[in-house]
Order: sequence, then C-alpha cells, then structure tokens
Amino acid sequence: MSRGRLVLSIALAFASVAGTSAAVLSPQAAYAAEKKTVSAKLAPSLGEAQKLMQSRKYADALKKLQEADAVQGKTPYEEYIIAEMRGACNQQLGKYTEAAKAYETTLASGQLSGDALVKRQVLLAQLYMNANNTPKAIELGNKVLASNPNNLDMQVLVGQSYYQKNDYANAAKLIGGAVSSAERSGRKPDENWIQILMSCYFKQGNMAAYTPTVEKMVRYYPKPNYWNDLGRGLLNSNGITDTQSLDVRRLMMDVGAAKDARDYTEFAETALLKNAAGEAKTALEAGYKANILGKGATADREKRLLDTATAKSAAAVAALPAADTAAQGQPTGKADVAVGEVYLGNGDYQKAVTAFERGLGKGGVDDVDGTKLHLAQAYAKLNQKAKAISLLKGITTKGLNADIARVWLIHLQ
Repeated sequence: MSRGRLVLSIALAFASVAGTSAAVLSPQAAYAAEKKTVSAKLAPSLGEAQKLMQSRKYADALKKLQEADAVQGKTPYEEYIIAEMRGACNQQLGKYTEAAKAYETTLASGQLSGDALVKRQVLLAQLYMNANNTPKAIELGNKVLASNPNNLDMQVLVGQSYYQKNDYANAAKLIGGAVSSAERSGRKPDENWIQILMSCYFKQGNMAAYTPTVEKMVRYYPKPNYWNDLGRGLLNSNGITDTQSLDVRRLMMDVGAAKDARDYTEFAETALLKNAAGEAKTALEAGYKANILGKGATADREKRLLDTATAKSAAAVAALPAADTAAQGQPTGKADVAVGEVYLGNGDYQKAVTAFERGLGKGGVDDVDGTKLHLAQAYAKLNQKAKAISLLKGITTKGLNADIARVWLIHLQ
C-alpha cells in the first residue's frame, strides 16, 4: 500500500459484503450472501445519493445521506449502508477523519467478516494515517497484525506510522520485515520501503545496518543518488586507506554517482596520492565538460589541480617502460604490482592486467586481495566482466576490501 491518499471506488463502497451498488436502489434487491435488503422508504434518497457520487458531487451526496439518516426505524443493515456511502464521500473529499468515523461505524456494524473485515481495518488505519492520527493508525494496525502478522500492507502502514512518530526502531522492525517478506516471495521490494529503512538506520546511527540496506537499494534501484549514498557511507568507514578510498571513488565515477565539484576534486586528489594521475586528469576534465568545475571561488584551485594532474600523468607515462622492465627482473611481485597500479591509474588497462598477474604469480605481494580488486577493475575497463566478477567473488576475507569488492560486484552484475 502506498503512502499516497487512498481512492476507494464507489462500487467497493456499496459492495463490501456482497452484491453490487445497484442493490442499494431497489427495495426488492437481496444481497445473496446475507439476504439483506434496503427498504422502499430509503431507496429514493440513497438512489439520488448514488447518482450524485457517480457525478463526483460528493458534498451534495452527503446531504442526501443526511436525509436518509433521518428516516426512523432503519435496520442495522441500512445504518451500515448509509455509513458506507458517507465514508466513501468523505474519503473522496479528503475529509479523512470524517471518513474514518463513518467506516468505524461499518466496522462495528457486524456486517463485515473475513477478508472484507481485514480490508476495512487496513483502510481505516490508512485513513487515520492520512489524517495525521498516527496513534490511532498504530493502534488499529497492531490489532490487525496480532491476528494477521504476515499482512504486508499493514506491516508497511504501521511501520510508516511509527516513522512519522520518530520511533525508528519499531519502524525499522516492521518495514524491514516487509522488505524481507517481499524478497522471500520473489517480489522486488518497493523503493519507498527501502528508503524508509535506510532513513531509520541512519537516524539511529546504525551504520552496520545502514550500509547493507543501501547496497540492497542500489541492487534493486541503481540510481546515481543511491550509489552516492553508498559511496559516501563506505568512505566514512573506520580505518579506510587512501587506496581503498580510491577504489570507492572509482566506483562512484563508474556508475555516474559524482554529482558535485567535491566528488570530482576529492577523486583527483586521492588519485594523485596513489600515482593515478591519469585518472585524476580524466575525472577533472569530465567535471569541466559537465560544467561542474571551473566556477566560483574554487575555480583557480581546480585549474591548478588539473595542471598538476596533467603534468604528473605525462611524467608517469614516460617513466613506465623503464619501471616495467626493472620490475620484471625482481624476484617478488611487489614491483610488478606497483607498476600495475600506475598503468591502471593512467588508463593502460591491458598492461595493468599483465603487470598485476605477473606480480600475483611471483608471490610476495603485500595486499593480495587489494591487488585482485584492482586487477578486477582493469578487466572491467576492458569489458571482460566475467573475469572481473570471478576475481571479485574470490575476495572473501573479512574487511573493507571484501566490502568494496561486494559493491563492485553489484555494479558489474
């Protein structure tokens, strides 16, 4: 159920028990399931009210319902029909408190049972929520959940109500349950549900739960703003290194999650620290092309940063052949990996692959998982996704490298 205003069809308003709306108009018409009828003295006013509702003249329909309500000697079923129609009119007019009051009458009438009764309780809870009466929405919703704990609509509705009360713990419990239920049934959870769940964890400062929830969001809804949220969360991880920071920022660039000047300049600064001047230059040039850089008080600084990246990239490319030759003669793979990093950072992905694989083959590499992560990035840039995915799946040791590898996997798969 969405958080938007409910729209109840006129037909549903008249057919909650059985039969159709036309039965209201005829004193002889019987509701087959209940054998209930509307008397001849009420039929004219109810019939006129129905026509007015069909013409969307709900305020006029309410006046006709007042006439019907003034008739003496009504049966409980007739009281129910009037309340049903009054609730529908008020609901269409956006008078949610008045609609809820009318529907409370139908709920207590004894005319509803089984699935119709549960649906009415769900509707009432939504109306109370729309009327900003969250305590009543929660009270009614929890009654439904007590006997129908797997009612997905009510889980979401009560969770939203708790969220509006700033009760983020209970909101997360219910919305999280709804997300899990949807996934178990093979259904993609609603984007709004995951948004609320993300917000609950963030407001509680529960980053251990927040980050996996954002991962879930980008898996189902890979929008740039969600990728940016995920990247920013990883960048705030305790103990993150400059190398890992660059890995995250590369991903943010790759998925188009860079959205402001800071994203571009921080990427460039980190890339320069890790001998990836070519990437720094490419990112800054993209920022200028997107008309994000080169404006305002930071324009001079951004120009100097681009000049630095351009010069360092040219120098790195010139020095690479000799460094590569020297690395090949080393007994361990440390120098090969270092050369591979420079190749990767300057956009020569095939030579990066060769250097990384040579280094891993020799052994003696300080950070094997980190090297595999960078080798996977090089393969991804060469559009060899199967090899990249295989490498990323092999990074299983606990730690931030594994977290970053998992997020890269979401992107590549």
